[in-house]
Formats: sequence, structure tokens, C-alpha cells
Amino acid sequence: MWSKKLVYLSSGGTIYGPDVSTPIDEDHPTNPICSYGIGKLAVEKYLNLFQHLHGLDYVALRAANPYGPGQNPAGGQGLIANFLHKILTQQTIEIWGDGSIVRDYFYISDLVDLIKVSLESEVSGIFNVGSGAGVSINQVLTLLEETLGASTNIAFQPHRHFDVPKIILDCSAAGRVFDWRAKTSLQDGVSRFADWYRYRQNKR
Repeated sequence: MWSKKLVYLSSGGTIYGPDVSTPIDEDHPTNPICSYGIGKLAVEKYLNLFQHLHGLDYVALRAANPYGPGQNPAGGQGLIANFLHKILTQQTIEIWGDGSIVRDYFYISDLVDLIKVSLESEVSGIFNVGSGAGVSINQVLTLLEETLGASTNIAFQPHRHFDVPKIILDCSAAGRVFDWRAKTSLQDGVSRFADWYRYRQNKR
């Protein structure tokens, strides 16, 4: 028998695919349309198999789009981190499509809080994790420019076929089971992330 608990960070942003209903709960069909989402779903299936065969104690957290300190702004991963870096370094931002794609963004410390709680609990299962609110790419860009007091050039690129138009997660199950919710507003989180980025740059 397994003696330790495993917390797996899955993907709430890609694992469901095109949404049938919004917000999306954990019972929504999983039909990912990108290889990343397919890979995440495959790992979930293996975890369920190992639970069935060997009693693995696990929680899979289908995280939306976490952001914040520790994320590499220059690494190209994470829309908020990428935009933050490019605005402050006066680089052109590429937006695939018209900027209307909606996603759920939440601050990293809120995710860490849930990981701690889920590790200490006796609950197993799959849970959505996010703010429960949707924000478009254009809205994120506007908020970043206002927070940083700077603007940037934008290069709109053709829409990508694997980008789902709208994903907003229903995170009420995590609230009921773990008494958890995302506490940090997008505005506060972006401001904290920007402060961390500037501090990091000044120390170089």
C-alpha cells in the first residue's frame, strides 16, 4: 500500500477542450485539442489506475493559469509573465487572434495554499483550481499597462486552431471539500508580480 500522498498539477486550461457549458466543473467531458492537454489527461488516468490497483492516495489539481513570483518572465511560458517582461523591456507583444480569448488567471500563493491543504487532507480526487472568473487577453494587457504605467506595441497574429475561445473553471468543489478559494485579486496579484520582477532585475 502507498504510504504517502501525491498531489499532481494537471491542467484546467487545456484538459477539457471546447467548453459545452461555462463555468466548467469536474464532470465536464474531457476532449483536449492540444498535445499538452492530452498528456495531462493521460497522467490522470494512470493515477486513477494506480489508485485502483495499489491504493495510491492522490489529488489531481486541474489548475487554470497560475502566475507570480518564481515564474521566469523571459521564459515565454505564462501569458501574464510574458506580457509583463515584454512591456518592461519595451518589446513587441504577439497576440494570436484578436485578443478576445478568455482564461482564468490566479495568483501562485493561492495555489500553494491549496496544495498544502490537499496534502494534509484525507481526500482523494480531482479538483478544479482557479479564480472562477474569466478575463480576456486584451483585458489582461490593459491591466498590465495601467499597473506598470507603460504601453507596448502589439502584433496580432492569425488565430491558432488549438486555442479554445473561453475557459472559466467552476472551483466550488475545492471550496466545499477544502474550504479554499482564490483570495488574491488579479489587480493585486499583477502588482505584486511586477514588484517582484523589478526587484529581481535591480539585483542583477
